[in-house]
Amino acid sequence: MSCLHIRDLSVRFPTAEGFVAAVNNVSFDHIGGETLALIGETGCGKSVIASAIMGLLPMNARISGEILFGGRNLLEADRELLDEIRGRDIAAVFQNPSLALNPIQRIGKQIAEPLIVHSGMPKKEALFAVRKVLLKLGFSDINEHLRAYPFQFSGGMNQRVLIAAAMVMNPKVLIADEPTKGLDMELRDEVMKEILFIKQQNHSSLFLITHDFEMARMTADRIAVMYAGEIVEIARSGDFFQHPLHPYAQALEKSLPSNGFQPIPGNPPSGTEPPPGCKFHPRCPYAEEQCRRENPPILEYNSRKVKCFLYA
Repeated sequence: MSCLHIRDLSVRFPTAEGFVAAVNNVSFDHIGGETLALIGETGCGKSVIASAIMGLLPMNARISGEILFGGRNLLEADRELLDEIRGRDIAAVFQNPSLALNPIQRIGKQIAEPLIVHSGMPKKEALFAVRKVLLKLGFSDINEHLRAYPFQFSGGMNQRVLIAAAMVMNPKVLIADEPTKGLDMELRDEVMKEILFIKQQNHSSLFLITHDFEMARMTADRIAVMYAGEIVEIARSGDFFQHPLHPYAQALEKSLPSNGFQPIPGNPPSGTEPPPGCKFHPRCPYAEEQCRRENPPILEYNSRKVKCFLYA
C-alpha cells in the first residue's frame, strides 16, 4: 500500500498587504490503508493541503516543502506525471458537487472519463465498469442515471456521483474534503458509509478532511488537528477522543453541542499578521511568557505528537 509523506509543507498566497500563510511547515505521514482525519475550524488550511496534494492550487500560490508519494515529490512533478497520478493513484471527493460536476455533460460520461483518459479503456467497457460502481453505491435504475445530467439529481445523489468518479479507478489514496457538508444527518451518515465501503472494497487509504468531530470519531484510525495553518496534535483516534492534549483541541471539543457548546474565547489569528510565538496563545488559558515569544516545536508525548510547551 502506498503512503503519503508530507514534509515541511508551506503554502502562501500574495495579498495587497504581503502574504497569507495558509499552511505553515506542516509534516505528517498518511499510512497505507488507514483513515486519517484532519480536523479544525473553517479557514485553518485543511482544504489547502488537499489542493496541494492534488496539484490544484492556483498559479499565484507560493509552495515549499515536499509531498512524497511512491518515492516522488509531487511538488516537483510535471503536468504529465500529475495527470497520470490524479484519478489513478490519488483521487479526491470535494465538498461542492454543483461546482465539481459539469452541468452540461451526462453523468455516465463524467464518471467514465478517468477510465477512458488514464487507462485507455474503450467507452463501452468504461460504462460497464461505471455501472458496477453505481450499483455498489445504491443506484437502482442505472441506464436512466447514466443518461441523466447533474441538475436532475438531488445534492445527495450528486455527492454519490463524485464518490463514484473518484473510486472508479480504484485509487490507492482517497481524499474526502468535507464530503458531507450541507447534507442532513441521515444523508451524511449514508454518504460516509458508502465512502468507507468503497475504501474497504478497494483497499484504499482515506484522508478525511472535516470539522465534524463525530464523523472523525466514527471513521478515523488517527486524528490530526490543525489550527491557523499548523498541525498542533496527531494521535490515535481512541487516545485523542479519550483525552485531547493540545489546549486548542480541548477547547474545540468543549465547543461541541454535546459538551454544552462552550465557544472558544477570542478569534482565530490574522493570516497576514499572526501573533508571535504560539498562534493559539491569545486564546489559551495556559499561555505563559514563553508561549508569547516562541512557537513550540512538535513534541513526542506518550506515542502522540503535540505542538505545546506544556508537554516539553
